[in-house]
Amino acid sequence: MLTMIVMNIATAITFLSFYASISMIPAATSGALESAFGPSDIAVLSFLTARAVPSRAQWITAITLVALGIFLAARTEYDSVTTGTTALGALLAVIAGWEMTAVTLLSRSLGGREIGPVTLTAHRIHAGYLAAISIWATSNPQLSAPGDVLLLLGPGVLATGISLFLYKSECSGPNRSQRC
Repeated sequence: MLTMIVMNIATAITFLSFYASISMIPAATSGALESAFGPSDIAVLSFLTARAVPSRAQWITAITLVALGIFLAARTEYDSVTTGTTALGALLAVIAGWEMTAVTLLSRSLGGREIGPVTLTAHRIHAGYLAAISIWATSNPQLSAPGDVLLLLGPGVLATGISLFLYKSECSGPNRSQRC
């Protein structure tokens, strides 16, 4: 359960960092930095945990991707007001890449414990919409019309209903999965 909570936090950090980043630097640069730093994180984590020492080729690949990501970021023209905003946007993209790697490793760990992908996804969706509702409710929302709540409620109920349906269909009946 703790691993799933940590994975939900890592997922939230990944998305928040990425979306904050693209508000400060071009989306292509943010995506490139996020993708470039992910493999380096896997190499470093593998080395630190000593579960699997990365090969020379893996280190070279990780370092090459980081260098290419930095090169691309340095060559991009920014519309940011300040250099500090640009640097913060780049840092947030790198954080998103590291957290994306954490999500991948945590998902693999949960899969090794035979927690099914539907169960995992259902928990992540529920954690996401509960966080979104909490943030929305505490931010003093200004609705322009009473129907605006229905516009928010409809997709939320649909997302919840679909994930619960998939979870129930995987975890019940004669072909019940062992991973529920």
